[in-house]
Amino acid sequence: MAMKNLPNILVYLFIFLLPIQLGLHFFPSYAFIDGIRIDYLDPTLYLTDIIAVALIITNYKNIVLPKTKLSSVLIITLVINVIFSLSPLVTIYKSIKYLEIFLLFLIFSKINLKPKRLLIIFLFSTTIQVVLVLAQFLTKRSLQNVFYFLGERYFSISTPGIAKIVINGVEFLRPYGSFSHPNSLAGFFLAIHVFVLWNNAYKNTPLLKNLTLAATAILVFMSFSKITILLLAVAYVLYGFKNYKTCKICSIGKAVSMIIIAGLFLMFKGDPNTIQKRVLLMSHATQIFINNPLEGIGIGNYVIAESNFPNPFSYVFIEPVHNIFLLYLTEAGLVLTFLTGVMIFPFLKRLWNNEVARNVMMVVVVTGLFDHYWLTLQQNLLLLPVLFGLLQRHERVVE
Repeated sequence: MAMKNLPNILVYLFIFLLPIQLGLHFFPSYAFIDGIRIDYLDPTLYLTDIIAVALIITNYKNIVLPKTKLSSVLIITLVINVIFSLSPLVTIYKSIKYLEIFLLFLIFSKINLKPKRLLIIFLFSTTIQVVLVLAQFLTKRSLQNVFYFLGERYFSISTPGIAKIVINGVEFLRPYGSFSHPNSLAGFFLAIHVFVLWNNAYKNTPLLKNLTLAATAILVFMSFSKITILLLAVAYVLYGFKNYKTCKICSIGKAVSMIIIAGLFLMFKGDPNTIQKRVLLMSHATQIFINNPLEGIGIGNYVIAESNFPNPFSYVFIEPVHNIFLLYLTEAGLVLTFLTGVMIFPFLKRLWNNEVARNVMMVVVVTGLFDHYWLTLQQNLLLLPVLFGLLQRHERVVE
């Protein structure tokens, strides 16, 4: 009986642990640039990766790989990308990561999850992050101890390059939770928030739904990520229009309240150089692409190319360009990007007709225009196959 239930146990455990980044970092020589350890280049074995492998093994019957000429051409092009990459080992690792995402999508698009259980898992997992985030904000540092095993990294408000916010002239730490950056945390929980908000499968569990929405909204606001806070307000305006005829007062009240709260949080000042940094990275990415338009520089290799440009800041600033489309184009090149687009377009076209999927997709697209975490960070990467896999199986999860 225990072995029979193992696949379901692994699925719920995997979803529960999605926000953590506990892992074993190897830091080989190629993960260092000028003696500085770069996380983006480090092959890491995360706890969620181990569970993902177990999921793939126990659900192998649900995995049907496409056998088309296009798939073969895509694989050949990927091999060429590895050969011409700045660091082939980095590209191989990143390619394996993308394969993991693809296999997880195939699994979650076939399994049957009970909406109430899924909501409970989301709620408990989110609540842990709320506690951690509020504590980090109040103490202006990481908590460590048991939270170390969630993947919380050591930092304080005095850590160089740490994300900060100024409230009434007082400097506060932007909470990281167990994520690599507050923006990553914000995008992760905004996607879950929109998934739950628009999903009719949860209308029969209003208490659980509202608690989950409240918890995820708190995390979005406490991240002080301007784009996600703005998108959260927009989501409620659109949701208000949708449900205006059902309950005018409810719709207007929720939308206005969210706009007011969002307005308050958007007033606080963060990094004064954030726009300059993003423009600089986009300028560098454009130059990198012009120099390597067809074959790219190798998937996962952007920061290596970025390190060749002069750093105008007084601290180490080696990051991927803050745009997932430009990032992938730069790393993969025109040919592989085109083939990838051809492969995923039919799937995206089908999902676009699903209201919930369309809104989650827009969250990823819009936030992806201003940041890189959907392609570079563990938690955000793994969330994508879960949400879109469940939405692919919309007849079981979404009405």
